[in-house]
Amino acid sequence: MGNEKFYEIFSWFMYGSRVKFDSDKAHLLTEGNAVAMYVKELRKKGSFQRWGFDKLSDFDSTFIEFLKQKCYPNFKPSSIRALRTKLEAINIPANMITGN
Repeated sequence: MGNEKFYEIFSWFMYGSRVKFDSDKAHLLTEGNAVAMYVKELRKKGSFQRWGFDKLSDFDSTFIEFLKQKCYPNFKPSSIRALRTKLEAINIPANMITGN
């Protein structure tokens, strides 16, 4: 995600969404959205292997552990199944708010 897209989504969280967020929360939501979109791309193309993972389930488990260290609102899956469901639902920034 380029800087322009990041700031576009960040601005949307602060000013365009039905619920307005302060800059800290808008930044977390935008960062979480960017991470989700990147991981979806890695998973779809099988590119997770370039990070040293042979199996998708190993990549997913490691990503879940990474998310435990982060504070992304509505993006805290506790299992591989929950992660896959959540990633499937995050296709637009608004889904970071609703948790859909």
